[in-house]
Amino acid sequence: QGYTMLGGGESSHTLGVIPSGVWWLYKALEDHKTNTGARFSVRISALQIAPGDVVTDLLAPYAQ
Repeated sequence: QGYTMLGGGESSHTLGVIPSGVWWLYKALEDHKTNTGARFSVRISALQIAPGDVVTDLLAPYAQ
């Protein structure tokens, strides 16, 4: 599931659900900002819940 969620490389053709969704969100916000001058703040979480209720933060390796 990690490959599906995160993707497998730098190519836009191999982006997973999370990077694709974030790209779409930021594009939509930028378009709205251009039209209205609005400002936005974005936070995102991505958790995997595995059998046995084991929870993994899929974005932890990318945290700064």
